[in-house]
Order: sequence, then C-alpha cells, then structure tokens
Amino acid sequence: MLETLIAFYAFLGIMAVGLVWMLLTKKLIQAAFLLFTVLLGVAAMYVFLGAEFLAVAQLIVYVGGILVIIMFGIMLTQREGSPEAESPVENLLPSIMLGGTIFLGLIYLWRGFHNNLPGWIENSDKTGELPPNVEQIGALNLSTYLLPFEFMSVLLLLALVGAAFLARRASRKSPTT
Repeated sequence: MLETLIAFYAFLGIMAVGLVWMLLTKKLIQAAFLLFTVLLGVAAMYVFLGAEFLAVAQLIVYVGGILVIIMFGIMLTQREGSPEAESPVENLLPSIMLGGTIFLGLIYLWRGFHNNLPGWIENSDKTGELPPNVEQIGALNLSTYLLPFEFMSVLLLLALVGAAFLARRASRKSPTT
C-alpha cells in the first residue's frame, strides 16, 4: 500500500513539473516532449483509479496518435537553416487567471459529481463488485453521457477546422518556391 502511494505521488509530481515546464518553455519540440510526459502521467492516474481501459485508450489515442501528429507537424514545418522553433510566452498573467478560473470551476463540478457517484463506485469496496466493463462504458457513453460525448466530438472538429484555417492562411502569406 505504501509503494502504491509513493508511486502515485511520484507520477503526480512528474506531471506537475512537466506541466509547468511545458507552459513556460519557449521551445516547441521541448514542449511537445513535455506534453508526452504529462499524457503518460494521466494514463498512470487512470491505472491508479482502476480504469485500465481508459489508460490504454489514453496511450493509444493521445500519446500514440495525437502527439505523434503534433511532433510531425512541428518537425515538417521547420526549415533547414532556420533557428529552432520557438513560441514566446506572452500574456502570462491573463493565462494564469483563466487557468485558475477553469481549475476552480472543475473543483466545483467535481464536488457536485462526487456527491452523486454511481452506485458501483460507492459499493465496490463493500461488495467486491467489479467496475463496469467496456460494453457498459460504451452503453453509458451513448445514453447517460451522450451530451458530453457529442460535445467533445464537436470540439475536436472545431479544432481541426481551426487548424486547417490557420494553415491555409499561413500558406497564402508565404511565397511559393
């Protein structure tokens, strides 16, 4: 039990240091690798919560897929002979204020959710009942949690459209060779 607690706090510390370092660094490649570290830590947190399916999904989708796309995008857009890609850290105070507001909102939502936990979470320690399997997670995503599920899909679609818009605008400004 003590080893588990030590591992939990070690992963939490690695995630916190990686997150702060990622937000303050100016080097894009370094920020991408730090994002990799943070996403691995999130997968580890899922394991500690007993959600192995979500941990594997985190590794496959975010660490394996999206982060590789980000890395290729950064590496392919750099030109030979150009200085290392940097991203200036601007608007630090508004960013901290917005992040703090979002954090407090998430704490408020978590407290509301914590008071309405599903029965299998509350009774799992008492009855030894196992958490839901993949089929039950899918059924819950398409019934009870359909609105957040669809919201995330629209959010990802908007991110793709925004990225395409920014890439197209940047290609119009740069001279073709």
